[in-house]
Amino acid sequence: MCDSFAMAFVGGCVVGACKPGQWKVCADARADLGSTGPRHRGAVRRCAQHQPCMTVINGRDFGDKTLAPVGNFVLIELEKRKNVSSGGIVLSGAVKTKRRTGHVLAADDGSKFALSGTPMPMDFKIGDRVIFSSLGDYRGTQVKIDGKDCIILSASDILGTAPDEEAGLTDVNNLQPAADKLVVFVDKLSESTVGGILLSSNVKRTSRTGVVVNVGPGKLLEDGSREPIGVQVGDRIMWQEYAGNEVDTGKAGDKYFVIRGGDVLATF
Repeated sequence: MCDSFAMAFVGGCVVGACKPGQWKVCADARADLGSTGPRHRGAVRRCAQHQPCMTVINGRDFGDKTLAPVGNFVLIELEKRKNVSSGGIVLSGAVKTKRRTGHVLAADDGSKFALSGTPMPMDFKIGDRVIFSSLGDYRGTQVKIDGKDCIILSASDILGTAPDEEAGLTDVNNLQPAADKLVVFVDKLSESTVGGILLSSNVKRTSRTGVVVNVGPGKLLEDGSREPIGVQVGDRIMWQEYAGNEVDTGKAGDKYFVIRGGDVLATF
């Protein structure tokens, strides 16, 4: 079923306090995972009364197996569908009905660089709340695990991490872009031309300039260093048409994009 995504099933479960058949990543498991097993591999499952947990994937029972992504893939439990957010960051506009936020359930240790075979560590860990790009809708694979809506996608499609909505995220600076991505406050477009002609609302225009408000650590290189993005917070930049993903902090009139460093055309 999962050969095309190089998935693996890992057996075993840990005695705990949730009902058989329930997939759960507990807070204490997130904190202790680094000392009790692989840092990323597989979600921790806790079962009541020493009974084996039954994992049901897309309606098929796989017994006590757990779904563990391999290489650069990440398993994410999607957040419940919302049109607006009371404090967290969600994608805005027509895509608000799309769920592009969730929590990492499982992730491998990462892939390897093709030429040298040097390990490429995973940037995300179990429990991280992540936001992924619109490309995830097409390149990701949605699965239902124990009744929960999940998605398997490449780590490269994840835009960044953000605090839980319950924490009351009101500042876009709390959105931490991943790898070579950056967050930009988009310049507002004028409603008239230089000559004073009022533009029709039917004319679709998109601003491709803005001010950088947050920058990721950079693309990981084979020697373990990070490639500088080439811009810093406060720079005004121009980027390629159709690049980036819009995010919304709930502030009327304010527009933010997450774009890749490679899509930046110029600074000024």
